[in-house]
Amino acid sequence: MERNGTKVIIRDLCKSFGANGASKAVLAGLTLELRNGEFTTIVGPNGCGKTTLLNLIAGLIVPESGVCKVETTDGRQPQVGYVWQNYRASLLPWLSILENVAFPLRLRGQGRAEREQTALQLLERFMPGIDPRQPSYGMSGGQQQLVCLLRSATIQPDVLLLDEPFSALDQ
Repeated sequence: MERNGTKVIIRDLCKSFGANGASKAVLAGLTLELRNGEFTTIVGPNGCGKTTLLNLIAGLIVPESGVCKVETTDGRQPQVGYVWQNYRASLLPWLSILENVAFPLRLRGQGRAEREQTALQLLERFMPGIDPRQPSYGMSGGQQQLVCLLRSATIQPDVLLLDEPFSALDQ
């Protein structure tokens, strides 16, 4: 599917955590613009706000102030894929590998045959030899992480947020 340009726009973004007047600023005054086709890596020590920034871009949390948005040049709703740092917790253990990979398409309302065909194509390409009907909880950590990556790819996202996505993968 041909897509128009997509941008991530961040202006003077501030986010703090804490309670009872003891809040700590994790992000303060961050400004950044990412354009369609760019590949950006965020590097920093533990606790510096990398995951917080991804959660803000994904719209999972809201900033205290500033702007954080994903927009398309054609005005349609942008598609955002996300692979969480804790990939195991994001798998649905009662679903098979195939059903996990196809799950975003299910949320979109695609029919079962269409979503399973899309998921099977990805699984055959990137996880050959794996039985797609087996439960997701029976796989190795690297296989589970790959399922999460494939699940985020099924929707062909405009923006793909990856929080330590290769930590358990072999070369």
